[in-house]
Amino acid sequence: MVLQAEDGNPDLPPGRSGGFDKSNYVTVYYGAGVGGFYGHIRQGSLRVKVGDPVTTGQPLAAAGNSGASGMPHLHFTMVDQSSFSVRGRFTYLVQRAGRWTPVVGEDLREGTVVRSWSPPPAGVQPEKMQR
Repeated sequence: MVLQAEDGNPDLPPGRSGGFDKSNYVTVYYGAGVGGFYGHIRQGSLRVKVGDPVTTGQPLAAAGNSGASGMPHLHFTMVDQSSFSVRGRFTYLVQRAGRWTPVVGEDLREGTVVRSWSPPPAGVQPEKMQR
């Protein structure tokens, strides 16, 4: 469920950063003490409102350059309100030897360059991905 949402702050030109209090964002509660925060979203791009339920894969907003950001990007934070870490593993693409390699169900290691995907990239068969 969407707990907070703001998209009224202007996006800044790349290379220019604003104040922390001028970021557009969405805060979502997923249940079981787990929540997510999506920051720096583009002005006017919200597709949800406070109180809306959310489902897997549902677009929430577009990435932007609002607040303390030097370039358009998405700041994502996951919080487990019942302890200091989020239980679970992630599916993502990891950069290895200059190539993007699909990974399923691995912990994220510090300093690893990753990007998300959904659905899998063309030609990738989930049953043949690393586990």
